[in-house]
Amino acid sequence: MARVSENRQVQKTRTALLDAFGRLLLQRGYAGIRIAEVIRQANVGRSTFYEHFRSKEDLLRQSLCRFLDSLADAIAETADISKLTFVLEHFRDNARTARGLINGPSASEVVAVLASLIEKRLAAMHAASSRAPAISLELASLQAAESELGLIRAWLNRGASIPAAGVAKAMHETARASARALFGRQEQR
Repeated sequence: MARVSENRQVQKTRTALLDAFGRLLLQRGYAGIRIAEVIRQANVGRSTFYEHFRSKEDLLRQSLCRFLDSLADAIAETADISKLTFVLEHFRDNARTARGLINGPSASEVVAVLASLIEKRLAAMHAASSRAPAISLELASLQAAESELGLIRAWLNRGASIPAAGVAKAMHETARASARALFGRQEQR
């Protein structure tokens, strides 16, 4: 019983840190956040922070997974477009922060996290396919991540009036087309 209680406390602390980081991210942007502020808002000690996260960048990567999971799912035939739309609406509603993340110094972290999530999905597709991919899954994942973020970047930066649902549909269709091409028929040499 003590183990269950301990696991709940670990999860509660982790959630408090992620939530505090999220609030600060919306208020100040990534560059304006200091670990000291995160631990103060989460009401935990510095050593407790480091039990859960290695650095501010690690905290960013893990917090991004909450949102980028839906973007990574866009590559699947069965992607939930409503979840993808919800995430895109969140990005639009918090456009200043979203633009800061995908255009600023943290952009490479965002790409890396999304590519990692996409690569897991592509690996599952590869396992179910009898064909070798046209390029490495790592390279294909980076291409897909850059493509999805490029669409979001253009949508947010240019103030496009296209609704989030339209962007979600386009993202899903292009991501699926890329996945089909990756595992499509190999050309004879």
